[in-house]
Amino acid sequence: MRNRRIKQIWAVFLGSLLAGALACSGSSGGGSQAADGGGGGGGGGGGGGGGDTKATGEGPCESADECAGDVCVAIIDGNNPPVYCTEPCGSCPDGFFCDSDTFALVDLAFCRFGDTPNGPAPTPEEPPRLPCTSDASCESGLVCATFMGERECTLPCAVEDDCTVELGGVAINFSTCAADQTAGESRDVCLPDPACFPDPTGCIALPF
Repeated sequence: MRNRRIKQIWAVFLGSLLAGALACSGSSGGGSQAADGGGGGGGGGGGGGGGDTKATGEGPCESADECAGDVCVAIIDGNNPPVYCTEPCGSCPDGFFCDSDTFALVDLAFCRFGDTPNGPAPTPEEPPRLPCTSDASCESGLVCATFMGERECTLPCAVEDDCTVELGGVAINFSTCAADQTAGESRDVCLPDPACFPDPTGCIALPF
């Protein structure tokens, strides 16, 4: 319960500070593109296809392997399903918009429930994840790591800069290069930085 509360507080801070930082920089960041906008990036997983996979908007899913669009997201977002299958941006279905902000660290622009926002994508109520069950269920270049008991696709890293995201000239350092908490693993990955919990402002670098 304590870990869940920390995550909720963290999400509120992250959203408000990111929106303010992008406003100060005069940019909307990576931008949430229109439903038919481009947007590539890596997917939340590698496999896909097959008659028993779930369509965009269906859920729940434990990894992208279960999704026809090769993307599974866990994102607490109003009354929408908390964990659902979706797809990379390209031609998002009605009722979805292209979100290129939320998973910018792993270069994923995905179709998210809702209408296209005027500005950065709305902040989820809890930190979003790309659920996975193994490295094989993540897109090439990503690994399935554990943080606070939950598994998600993220980047392997060697130095702190590997976990920094730049949006509109604003450097976002909410992730840190740390040991994967998965039992039996010995590798460093990009994980949420606990040092940012008490003072998130110290984890944003403005371009002035």
